[in-house]
Amino acid sequence: MRRLLKYYFKRRILNISIFTLILLAVTISVLLNYSFEYNGSIYYAPISMPAIFMVVLATIVPICEFSFKMNKTNIDSLYSMPIKRSKIHLSRYIIGISQIVIPFTISYGVLLVWIAVQANYYDYSYFIGFYFLLLLLGLITYTIVIFVYTRANTIFDGIIFLLFYAVILEFVVSVVRNSVDAIHAWNYFMYSPFFTFCYIFNEKSLGNFIDSYTITNACISILAYFIISIVFAIIYFKDIYSEMPENISQKSTSWFGYKTIIPIAEVFLSIYTLANYSIVLYILVVVGSYFLYVIYQRNFKIRMNNFIIYIASLLLGTGIGLLYYFGAL
Repeated sequence: MRRLLKYYFKRRILNISIFTLILLAVTISVLLNYSFEYNGSIYYAPISMPAIFMVVLATIVPICEFSFKMNKTNIDSLYSMPIKRSKIHLSRYIIGISQIVIPFTISYGVLLVWIAVQANYYDYSYFIGFYFLLLLLGLITYTIVIFVYTRANTIFDGIIFLLFYAVILEFVVSVVRNSVDAIHAWNYFMYSPFFTFCYIFNEKSLGNFIDSYTITNACISILAYFIISIVFAIIYFKDIYSEMPENISQKSTSWFGYKTIIPIAEVFLSIYTLANYSIVLYILVVVGSYFLYVIYQRNFKIRMNNFIIYIASLLLGTGIGLLYYFGAL
């Protein structure tokens, strides 16, 4: 395991160096043009910048690190080695984390030093706490992205899966809470906790009051995604021995993919759009769901069982959505 980690780390030094240089270049260029105070007003510290860095790294790194699973030649050569599959995947998981933590930590350190030198308005203990929170959020997001992306057999399908999983929980929460106010469900968009806590930590660093509802809602969303990431990690490492290389580049038939995301999206997005009185968006949901089945099957003619699911999901979502539309719910 140590030799494997050492091998992968040596091969990823260039990646880590490039990520670090990019983050440092952006950080320094932003800070050189940033004003902490103007006409007596104190601005927020630019901690949204490292939050954006973490969002990008926690999404891009797992896609790059685990795209080997979409290449049959790579899989055949890796699985033919006298190394357990679990060690191969765990090593890549750890090396992926290193590609996130090292560049992020260096750039965040530069940011903290710059703030400490240039401004004395803030309680810096909150920025240190925010660093560790971003690491936690990054690890959660990184784990979820790996699982979701690798449920697909092609890179294109993997990207579609990621887009779905990033937004669907927000719409589910909106409907379940009997609310169509996006503010209520905003924290359940996969990346929103990063920026919600930017606001919270900036306000607290200036000694300002934050209502308990905002903090509680943000913490619940983190807990929800933390539990999801743990479940996904367990399933991922449990399933690696049942993977079949011959399925690479074929239809993505995972139950965590098109089979479930299309009907779920169709139901909840139909409800959401009708509850918001948006007929145009509702039509887009209907048409978009059909084309997702086309992408799934790679054929414009939908199989009968999928067509039945398509119609049933549409009827269910439309029925509940119309109840919202006419004020019955």
